[in-house]
Amino acid sequence: MSERTIRSIYGAVLTVAGAALLFVSLFRGGLTWPVLLGGCVLIAYGGHMVSHSQMRELVASVGELIRAWRGKEEP
Repeated sequence: MSERTIRSIYGAVLTVAGAALLFVSLFRGGLTWPVLLGGCVLIAYGGHMVSHSQMRELVASVGELIRAWRGKEEP
């Protein structure tokens, strides 16, 4: 498995965990500031990991796209 796939899966797990934490806490006594902050951090960091790993892959393929557009193939 590639590093990008592992990062994307880990980021998705963190995002789902943050959303689940917030959702469950609503029905178990309400949100407190620490729970709200923790859930938001999990969602933000998980989303960042997913988008960062995918962005790295997109940036790496920009050169390939430009060469293909110009008609030059990679050896």
